[in-house]
Amino acid sequence: EENYRYELDEIIPVTSNAESNGEKGIINLTGVNNKGEITFSNNKENNSLLTDSEVITNSMQSEFYVIGIEATAKEDSYVIGSALTANDFTITLYYSGGQEVELQTTQGVTFDGQESYTKSETGDYIVNVEYTTNGKIFEVEVPTTWIMPNDYFTYTTNTDGTINITGINANYTSPEVLYIPAEVNGNRVKQVGKDGKSWVDRLVNIDNVKSVEIAEGVTNIGNYAFNSYRDNLMSIHLPNSLTSIGTKAFYNCDGLTSIEIPEGVTSIGDEVFGDCGSLTEINVDSENQNYSSIDGILYNKDKTVLIRCPYGRSGSMLIPEGVTSIGKSAFMGCKGLTSITIPEGVTSIGVSAFSYCSLTSIEIPESVTSIEYSAFSYCGSLTSIEIPKGVTSIGVSTFYECDSLTSIEIPEGVTSIGKSAFYGCGRLTSIEIPAGVTSIESRTFENCRSLTSITIPEGVTSIGASAFYYSGLTSIEIPKGVTSIGGAAFSHCSYLTNIEIPEGVTSIESGTFSDCSSLTNIEIPEGVTSIGSSAFRYCYDLRSITIPEGVTSIGDYAFYGCGHLTTVNYRGTQDQFESITIGSSNDPVINATKVYNYVDP
Repeated sequence: EENYRYELDEIIPVTSNAESNGEKGIINLTGVNNKGEITFSNNKENNSLLTDSEVITNSMQSEFYVIGIEATAKEDSYVIGSALTANDFTITLYYSGGQEVELQTTQGVTFDGQESYTKSETGDYIVNVEYTTNGKIFEVEVPTTWIMPNDYFTYTTNTDGTINITGINANYTSPEVLYIPAEVNGNRVKQVGKDGKSWVDRLVNIDNVKSVEIAEGVTNIGNYAFNSYRDNLMSIHLPNSLTSIGTKAFYNCDGLTSIEIPEGVTSIGDEVFGDCGSLTEINVDSENQNYSSIDGILYNKDKTVLIRCPYGRSGSMLIPEGVTSIGKSAFMGCKGLTSITIPEGVTSIGVSAFSYCSLTSIEIPESVTSIEYSAFSYCGSLTSIEIPKGVTSIGVSTFYECDSLTSIEIPEGVTSIGKSAFYGCGRLTSIEIPAGVTSIESRTFENCRSLTSITIPEGVTSIGASAFYYSGLTSIEIPKGVTSIGGAAFSHCSYLTNIEIPEGVTSIESGTFSDCSSLTNIEIPEGVTSIGSSAFRYCYDLRSITIPEGVTSIGDYAFYGCGHLTTVNYRGTQDQFESITIGSSNDPVINATKVYNYVDP
């Protein structure tokens, strides 16, 4: 019994260390360094043995060491997911003198070594209740019953009578372990989650859930079901009955490190594991007929399409031979990858395939003929890239915000460049557009602050809205075949000193040349009939402008802030000029000196 009885180096007489306090006999060991075996007996009630920090026991008898415990649950049953503590049990201490005392503190009580106890499935269970005192552990097995109330889950009912679980009723506490059964209130559970359209449609009231187990029989996980549960959700067990996993079902679940795709899954939605920063393994059951995995990377069954590399992967990556396609968002957000080797034989690079990667360079094999939109968007460390000769189009936002990209060579075979293709490539200094391209789409070179010059081929017929917005152009030659220039196409090109608008252009759109603060003069061609609002707004250095007689309207603020505009060369008569509808805030053009019936020198 020495494990739970004190030993003293010396005997301390009770009479010399006792105090009287009413009917209570108090033995006070405060200040005694070596507390040891103490016994006492008298006729007083509620004797207390004190130490430096706490009352060890409160008893009517003389012996003070515990020899056993008994515990019972205070309730007949508990709701699954509830976290039970010592307060949920009646714990009786048995002392060596025959005393039975109900424990009044929660200190020293654990459940299978944990501070609390919970169950995620209904049924009867045994828990090991432990009480530690004076270095001795006493334990007892206690039965508990766990139930799921009829209103525990929230759900919707499908036309076939099956249900989709949408969360846990707000009347109950979110559990740490979530068990989703195959049946609720007699209804078969078909799906976990809604067919949501955003993260707000995720399961409700599961904020504390760290692990999920889905029962056999459930076939679907809905769109956004567990979306954005970040660090909390750390593991999930998927049943073999599962056939589909919806779009972004586990998006932004940073706590997940690995996941197993069971054999029955036939459909995996877009970005299911997107932004799962700790995910390093996606493993597929070898019996699955639609998907496979190699080294924790997800492929289609025959391993020709690389579907998803986990976000948490780092170092270098060698794509295996036989792969012909890099799928949508395949490497999106893999910021830990420093290099990726793409083998010959790959023919297509999918939408956002390498978005948000930290790659500094990548070699695309000559076999590639298709690069989809946003393929390299937000690759902020990418400094150079060579596009293979077989590529005929560059998709929308392909190099969006690649702000370290200094050079790129576009092959002659390219005939189309998508909107915002080079948006925000702030270090790109020059680029040559192939002869086959017929249009510069909207925002293609927006925010290319270092782009000082560009050669537009003769075949181009249109320049889209904001195509060169906020670029660093100092001059540009627009081909004669261009017939339309979109709104704000050259807005905020503050270094642009001169520009010649082709004869085929019929209107100057809103904001086309606004904030071109270095532009000194401009000639509007004969075919133009209208000058849009804010077209030349804040062109501070604009000194003269030539307007054809066919112009019938000048929009609001078209020349607002053109403080140095002194001369308007008008090709028609004074009466014709005065018949032009001029919008508000155009004092500079109204007050400038007019030269009517103007003819070029």
